[in-house]
Amino acid sequence: MDNADLSVGYHVPVIVLANLNLRVNAGELVVIHGKAGSGKTTLLTAFLGDIACVNGSVYLSPKCNVAYCSEQPWLQSLSIKENIIFGYAYNEAKYYRVLDACCLLEDLESLPDGEETMIGPKGINLSGGQKSRIALARTLYSDADVYLLDRPLASADAVVQSDVFRKSFLELLRYKTVIIATHNPEVVESGFVDRVWYISDTGVSETCRGGPSSDATMSTSRRARRLADIPPWRIGSNSNNSNDSFFPFAMDSKQLEEVRRRISRNRSVPKVSMVPKVDLTRSTMDGVARDIWWPNHGRNFSVIVCILFVMYGLVDVAKNLWLVHWSNMTWTYLDMWKATVVYGVLSIGAFALLLTSCAVVFYALSIRAKHIFSDVTQSLLRAPMSVLYQTPIGEILARYSTDMQVIDGLMSFPLVFLFRSTVSIAAALGTMCYLLGVAGAIFAALTVYLCRGMVDKRLFAQVYSLRAQLEAADLNFVSETLDGAAVIRSFGAEQVKRVCQLHGEMVDDRSRIATVVEVFTHWLYIRCSLLVAVFLFCLALLLAHGGLQASTLGLMLHCIYSVQRDFVSFSVGILNSSVNMFSIANLKKFQHIPPEENSDNRGTQQRLGAPLQWPTAGEVVFEHVYFRYDTQDEEEDMSTCALKDVSFSISGGEKIGVVGRTGSGKSSLAMAMLQMHSLPHGRILIDGADISRLHLRDIRSRICIIPQTPLFYRCSIRRYLDPFKEFDDDALWEVLVKTGLCETAGPTATIDEDMQEDVYTGKPLRRVVVTNLNMRLAQNGENWSMGERQMLVLARCLLKPARVLILDEAFSSVDQESDKKLLEVVEREFSSSTIFLITHRLDQVLGFDRIIVMQNGTLAECGAAEDLVADPDSAFYEFLETTLLTY
Repeated sequence: MDNADLSVGYHVPVIVLANLNLRVNAGELVVIHGKAGSGKTTLLTAFLGDIACVNGSVYLSPKCNVAYCSEQPWLQSLSIKENIIFGYAYNEAKYYRVLDACCLLEDLESLPDGEETMIGPKGINLSGGQKSRIALARTLYSDADVYLLDRPLASADAVVQSDVFRKSFLELLRYKTVIIATHNPEVVESGFVDRVWYISDTGVSETCRGGPSSDATMSTSRRARRLADIPPWRIGSNSNNSNDSFFPFAMDSKQLEEVRRRISRNRSVPKVSMVPKVDLTRSTMDGVARDIWWPNHGRNFSVIVCILFVMYGLVDVAKNLWLVHWSNMTWTYLDMWKATVVYGVLSIGAFALLLTSCAVVFYALSIRAKHIFSDVTQSLLRAPMSVLYQTPIGEILARYSTDMQVIDGLMSFPLVFLFRSTVSIAAALGTMCYLLGVAGAIFAALTVYLCRGMVDKRLFAQVYSLRAQLEAADLNFVSETLDGAAVIRSFGAEQVKRVCQLHGEMVDDRSRIATVVEVFTHWLYIRCSLLVAVFLFCLALLLAHGGLQASTLGLMLHCIYSVQRDFVSFSVGILNSSVNMFSIANLKKFQHIPPEENSDNRGTQQRLGAPLQWPTAGEVVFEHVYFRYDTQDEEEDMSTCALKDVSFSISGGEKIGVVGRTGSGKSSLAMAMLQMHSLPHGRILIDGADISRLHLRDIRSRICIIPQTPLFYRCSIRRYLDPFKEFDDDALWEVLVKTGLCETAGPTATIDEDMQEDVYTGKPLRRVVVTNLNMRLAQNGENWSMGERQMLVLARCLLKPARVLILDEAFSSVDQESDKKLLEVVEREFSSSTIFLITHRLDQVLGFDRIIVMQNGTLAECGAAEDLVADPDSAFYEFLETTLLTY
């Protein structure tokens, strides 16, 4: 970078980093650190070209292949193996070496499907540490020249961080150029780092630690030069190999066999969507039809519609017969006037009845559509988490887009055409029977018999079923691609081309199905035309020897042409209605997902409302608690549980630190307390109340949690902090000042919240002070850094202090100085509350009342910090000792 000024914002560009003069040589390890929101991600992504450089220049050699690992891990709804390979050629030794370097082998052993485990939407079925390391493994597997890593180890414990740092950055990438943004002081102060960039309010300062000069080769980087000084237990057996950029990925046959054995255990068939697939059968159509018409006074509407359409058919027949009678009689002038009035009344009556029938159908379906939309939304909001684990986001989007579009309007017209054409065909055939007697009855029966085989609903339904599946897959792919656009672009033009090619193939498949539908429809028109031609020929032969009057013959011709026209409408109507029933059946499956409160496998105990002031003390007791994420597993094997026989008792107001290795079950404690899944065994008591007997709304509204990845949506800061408008602006400014998001309270005047401000979407924006409560948050809070988002969530929690507070890596994205200040705020504001602090930073919990050490889903120990530190045989002492490894 030469005198570079970096800006964000599309409408009003704002310079966030100015006058940058930075240089990175090949093979160097560069660390970026600074306070939350200082611009670390902005500086890192500037090398990708995602940040505008308004002055100066940012240069990255076009010969370099770049790999980028974002702060929020981006994963696709594919298997773990497919996410890591990411479309590159599969190399077994390289793949297993990357798994080992990212410490993923133990995680794959613990997963029931191993490397074939399907990742849920946004990685919902994985821990934060597992997601970050899978994203890092994808980056390493690309074997790029330059690696841009945005806090890739923030969610991992100190031991895993140390192992990954050693195996990945010091071994696999020791001849690569690595730029990493981090808050980890051990990484910042590591002797293997060539350059350190510190971002402050005044700019970016650079510290060089004896790295290579501008003309040095990559073999003279600090990692390469100090490789010989690394103890053998840290570098393994590859220390004497030659300087080959590919040698770190090599593994001998014994190592490969051992890795294969480890990750192939307990392999099972990957699970698919929790929402059952729909096969369009006659029983399905009948059930869906009843579900559409009968609930919510639908029976009354169906009776009214049938009466109106039957009346329309009778009036239409009467109108035609009156015309025949009129033509055959000799009338006076007065009688002609009366006949004209009668014919006009019948015509207007038929039109009015048809219009009224259509209006009733549209009205009834619109009411039913509102009920279905409400039911599906409520069902999804109350669905068990296992449904979200295994249902792709594209399938949900398809239900709310294509299927909802069907019931909102597309279903109405085929039904109207179907009803009208059915009545018209019946009226025409009835007229023929009336005028031709037995011959007409035989002709009508023959017509009905031949028309039965004209409409093949099964083929059409299969085609539309396949089209719906392809559309859901396409929507899921597009949604995931948009979320990971920056990551995909960073891997180069080949990956962009591959993704575009995959999407093109999906579009081609959908186009093929659309072509089949059009061909089938036109073939139906041809068959109907040929059938009508045969009918017309038969009728002509019949009428030639019948001696009918001209008026009767004309009416017969009108009836046969009416049958031709209406039979085409009938065929298209019944096919489209069948397809629409398929969409309604899909929505019906979502509509009938069992609510989360009713998903308890241990019985059907009725949940009760919690007392108004519950909990008053915050006493928490675990009694032999088992907890699993896969609640659909009917087996009684408790070895697959995330928590296994966990028991402890916490007094009200105690401050508890929860530590352990990545994937040891720390976050599962929080999930169990919030009843995200029912407990297969054991119980949790809060102030003596068994939470499995309480309403979920009461539990989750009385327990406060700050998750590692907070949820954000497009709104103002005021609405995010106070969505139900329970507090005034003074209270909002007070919590913002406490968390450090602003220095002093700002204006409290009411401002239109819909006022449009410049929203910097997609890139983290450096903020020092919140100046207005109407400042807008972008989708997922992307115009704020991750650390600032966590601070804003804490501000919202301060508005309604709870007796039980859970901090799940709540401040993992802020620097250590800010972390200490925020913890002081928590201890001060929640002094009388029970606090569970789930963290990888052991220094945060040394001053707490007690420490819980989790290990492989079990409670290793629970005791006072001073007692555990003083006991060399304790698990916490061993854990503390291993985390003191120097980098």
